[in-house]
Amino acid sequence: MSVPNSVVLLSGCGATLHLFRFCLDLIVEAATHDEKNNKDFSSSSEKGQLEGSKNNEKINDEPPYGSMEANKQKSKSNNDGSMSVTSGNMTEITEATSLITPNNGDDVENPTDPNDKDDATEMSVSPLESSLPNVSLFIHCILLAFFLKENLSMHTHHLVNFTITVFFGIVVNLRDRERKRFYAVNRVLYVSSSLLLLTAGMITGNSTASFAASVYVALAMTESRICKYPKDTKRNENKPALSREAIFILLKPYFWPDATTNSAILNRLLVILTWLVCF
Repeated sequence: MSVPNSVVLLSGCGATLHLFRFCLDLIVEAATHDEKNNKDFSSSSEKGQLEGSKNNEKINDEPPYGSMEANKQKSKSNNDGSMSVTSGNMTEITEATSLITPNNGDDVENPTDPNDKDDATEMSVSPLESSLPNVSLFIHCILLAFFLKENLSMHTHHLVNFTITVFFGIVVNLRDRERKRFYAVNRVLYVSSSLLLLTAGMITGNSTASFAASVYVALAMTESRICKYPKDTKRNENKPALSREAIFILLKPYFWPDATTNSAILNRLLVILTWLVCF
């Protein structure tokens, strides 16, 4: 059975988009991990510097042994023991009174953060959203088994790109079970890849492949619609964002490499031949 070249081209583009989605997930995870390590390192270094400065201040404030100031403090503590006890009791009474009668509201700290209520609201997940990753993984596995069976039974290779696309979908699903990196670009690549597969399946005239691709489109749109966007943990801080130019720069060596041990022309020619063979 002859397969139009447009089917191979469309399905290959769909598989490529899902490969981009997988690479983007790797990049975002690596960036998040590096940012967390830098934050932990900076917090630990700041804590160490603070403790060191406190110890230095304590050592500098202590009077030298045998000095007149030390003797005065010792005699004062011996003679005015009763006064210190009284002042200590008055301090405790004052603190207790301040707890009962707060100030005008300027110096009193609010123990409840208004953002905590928003975080609790955002963290509430509906039953459908919580069960959607498991349902998505189950459907992905069924579609992968179906496309593998079609490839083996029909002895054709026009559904290989369908199989590759669903396989990368399973990998991304397993890597991001809680959809913490399911951003807008990820959703666009997901839906676009499924639509390309549906178009390729309709061109082939294979009703079963078209039905499977339509199920995949419905799954991609449902996940993109129901799953919430990942919460930004740094609302009031300038969080470094990964721009489109940065993504292109990171992915450029895989599609248009420069000179390495070989010349740049040879490397780019190998990349072009690789894509031509895939299509």
